[in-house]
Amino acid sequence: MKSSITTSLLMVFLLFSHCAKETDNLKTNTPEFDMDLFEENIIDALTFETVGFCYVIAKDGNLARSGEIGLRRAGLDGSKGQDLDQPVYAASISKTITAIAALQLLSENGLSINTKITGFLPPTWDPGANVKTLSFKNLLQHRSGFRGFSHDYTSLKNLVEADINLADTVYDYENTNYALFRIMIPYLNGDIPLALTSDSEIDIMTSEKYRDYVQDNLFEPIGITNTDTKPIGNEPTLYYNFPNYLNTRGWTIGDRTTISGGGGWYISPFDLSMFFAFLFSTENIIDNDARETMLDNFLGWDQTSSVSNSNDYGIYYAKNGALSNNDNESVSQGVRNLIKVFPNGVHIVVMINSRGGDHDSSFGSTTLNGLVRNAFDDAWVVD
Repeated sequence: MKSSITTSLLMVFLLFSHCAKETDNLKTNTPEFDMDLFEENIIDALTFETVGFCYVIAKDGNLARSGEIGLRRAGLDGSKGQDLDQPVYAASISKTITAIAALQLLSENGLSINTKITGFLPPTWDPGANVKTLSFKNLLQHRSGFRGFSHDYTSLKNLVEADINLADTVYDYENTNYALFRIMIPYLNGDIPLALTSDSEIDIMTSEKYRDYVQDNLFEPIGITNTDTKPIGNEPTLYYNFPNYLNTRGWTIGDRTTISGGGGWYISPFDLSMFFAFLFSTENIIDNDARETMLDNFLGWDQTSSVSNSNDYGIYYAKNGALSNNDNESVSQGVRNLIKVFPNGVHIVVMINSRGGDHDSSFGSTTLNGLVRNAFDDAWVVD
């Protein structure tokens, strides 16, 4: 049992009490899910392909399996083992967190995902005519028409004022869509005075208020307190290249507060899994209607990854998170993460502090999403 979970939380929500393994003495020809095999498949696929990784598997909101394998600081940085309680840079899994924050606020304000975004942009911005037609849904589904890797305040303002081509409002994954929520969520929550017209002050205030809103309204109410948009602690997890990590310093991703929304969050694998357990098993974060809207419209999920492989067990919801400091395979250092939710009540969080290896779509033969999907599909056995 992890010390970060309070006794009172355990009394109302048994996420991190181990479940007894289900047994059935009756033999059937119907495939059944084998949790042990699923875990083994994950371990076998990643153990010799990463510097280190953590995984947390939950079933129906309860902790089922977890592990911490390899190192989070290695080589010239000393040797520290992986730790389920140690915050890791979540990268684009932050988009799912941002989507949930937006849905929470829309619900509380009696608004829908079809509400236009322009009422929640800074008054110093002059949106293009076509931008004025965009809804929250457009951004949440990556169907805004925005193009380019823009996530700082000035770049976002310039992009909005430059307008869009409505013909481009088809699915196109862009960090810009979720970076804009760092600006809009504080306005949606009424945190930014409308009389404030200094772009530099708006930039700082919206960044801080976005972070505060997520911490105060998504994380802390369910007992998650060790999160931030910058590295946490004196010896944070570092990010490496696999297999070339022993003779080089790890990468520090650094403070992402002013470019968060599409990325930005540091959170432990344990806490990230708990967050999703609360999301899917309770209404503590968003209500059932908002959660259904999120799933039906793939808001905050990678729609192209949210499918089955060959065995039709239903829809698999997935969100990948990755960041690296170089496009060169031999030296690229970074992170590769995944949250994947399966239709049998199982979800898994995997967080890897290295790039390279066969789990890495930039370098290897498969993707982390594909690897986990196959591990799940191959864990169905006939007794």
